[in-house]
Amino acid sequence: MKTFKFEESNFRVAPVSDRFAAFTIDCILLWIVVLCTMNDAVMAGDAKAIEDALRAPSVFQYSVYALIQICIICIFGRSAGKCALYLAPINIRTGQRTSALEYLLLRTPAWLIFSNFLIFDDFLDGWPIWINCLMIVFGSNSRGIHDFIAGTVIVDMPPDSKKGGSAKQQGDAPPHQPDTVGKQA
Repeated sequence: MKTFKFEESNFRVAPVSDRFAAFTIDCILLWIVVLCTMNDAVMAGDAKAIEDALRAPSVFQYSVYALIQICIICIFGRSAGKCALYLAPINIRTGQRTSALEYLLLRTPAWLIFSNFLIFDDFLDGWPIWINCLMIVFGSNSRGIHDFIAGTVIVDMPPDSKKGGSAKQQGDAPPHQPDTVGKQA
């Protein structure tokens, strides 16, 4: 039985810029939820109330956002931002895409804790999110703490791909190498 080795696979690790763009899309979705759930302040044009809500959404607004993300994860197996940018978490031990259950039970709680999204905000003064960001930028395969806990790596999954990697990546060329077919030296 052959053991999966990520380094030898045709998967391409998602660029850090794409990961942060996916995170930004998820944040924009949260802000849309916040604005849609505070009709009174928006309708009254109360700029101060809108600003306060965007800085510190309520538990209800986080709950609505979480419900939307859970539905998206259950349907597509990844967050809204990852769907928009064709990124997907794969299990680094098996090479298979993570299931929605793995995503929800392993990646999401670890991300919430170590990304300082909801927990430890005042107590730890924001340092977990910076450590996580540094790990994604400079770490092995752009993996954050939540990726190590869940045993995942985020890869490009272009729309033309069913198995993983683009059509070019599924050929004989090793990953991370430029396509030199048809080019002369």
